[in-house]
Amino acid sequence: MSENEQPLSDNLPSGRIVRPRQRMTMIWIVPALAILVGIGLAVQAIRARGPEISLQFVAAEGLEANKTRVKFKDVEIGTVKSIALNPDRKSVRVSVQMDKQAEGLLVEDTRFWVVRPRVAAGGVSGLATLLSGAYIALDPGKSETSRQEFVGLEEPPLVTSNTPGRQFVLRADDLGSLDIGAPVYFRRIQVGRVVGYGMQKDGSGVSVRVFVDAPYDAYPFHPALIETLYQKWTQLEGFQQTRGILKTLASALRDAVKWDKQSLIGMQVFLSAPDSEGLSVAAREMANVAQLEQYEGRRQNWTAILEAELAHARKAQEGLPGPTTIRYKAGACGRQYVD
Repeated sequence: MSENEQPLSDNLPSGRIVRPRQRMTMIWIVPALAILVGIGLAVQAIRARGPEISLQFVAAEGLEANKTRVKFKDVEIGTVKSIALNPDRKSVRVSVQMDKQAEGLLVEDTRFWVVRPRVAAGGVSGLATLLSGAYIALDPGKSETSRQEFVGLEEPPLVTSNTPGRQFVLRADDLGSLDIGAPVYFRRIQVGRVVGYGMQKDGSGVSVRVFVDAPYDAYPFHPALIETLYQKWTQLEGFQQTRGILKTLASALRDAVKWDKQSLIGMQVFLSAPDSEGLSVAAREMANVAQLEQYEGRRQNWTAILEAELAHARKAQEGLPGPTTIRYKAGACGRQYVD
């Protein structure tokens, strides 16, 4: 070491390298938000996804994968995912991804068909699909057993499950000029349509199935009368449902035919003739059934209640000019109790 050189001191402070902090710039915020939004949409789509079902049709006319929708009441509830030939090459298999909201509609007797423009005896249908394209319609069944494989209808049903009315079977020697969708008239008013036909088992004629819309399906009975008997009276344990209804109606008609001139058979058939006292035979039978039920732990004497109410109504009718119709208000009568 030379004389001019100074020795280094051991007490000098040690150096430290300080690096500048890296801050997230605005350019990274947008991609992060996009990722979060994408994850949220994916989770939402998975939660809204329902079961995947399989439909079988003779042909895939008008159907396109990832485009054709499944609708119920004009609400989209599913999308066609793929279309393929069945192994037997006689039909096609259509895979459909349904929404979660449609899960309860997929039961054994649910029906599917393709809605496209059609010309039939009943008229032209499906014209709206000329612009929007064909779609698959659904008619929910009433079964409680779920199902995921269905055979689609080749023709749309003339009557869906929510159409009020009833079916009847007519028998004839031959079909004549009738066809599916042919209208059924009553006094020149269309009240229904032909929904099917076939040869009888013994070959002696044909059977034609017709659907009559409500309220014409109850004629000559007033729809309110049939609805009341089925929905109210069939819940009583002492009433024998169908047999009881037929027996009660027969008894009421046997008496009312002598004085009732109304075109429809309504509640008035249970009243007795205007010039007689007391209840009719049918009303008395129904009162006896109702007395078997208990209210607040006690039975009600409906025979006495109805007789008193009817007498009160007839007394109020006395002295009124011209004919008067007696109308009863539900819940207006009082109660009498018997042990």
